[in-house]
Amino acid sequence: ILLLGFIIFQYRFAFISPPITLASPTEMSVLSSSTILVLGKTDPNSTITVNDEPVSVNSDGDFRKEITGFSGKTTITIKAINRFGKQAVFTRHVIIK
Repeated sequence: ILLLGFIIFQYRFAFISPPITLASPTEMSVLSSSTILVLGKTDPNSTITVNDEPVSVNSDGDFRKEITGFSGKTTITIKAINRFGKQAVFTRHVIIK
């Protein structure tokens, strides 16, 4: 039973999308600068893209990316893909003044 539990734990991401938590920006936040800081956490073995630009993930699973937006409503798309091809996609909308 322990061996089966260990195998399922190791390969759980073959069946589910990678976990992703976004700390910044929050949905519909109002920013005064055109520079947007995207901060989050995911599985360290996942590949992250922000608006289709690759982002490095450290050994703890933390990632950070600064992007430039335009005045008005801006959409940010964050995608996490694990080594098994499963993906999670998050979309955040921010307003830049």
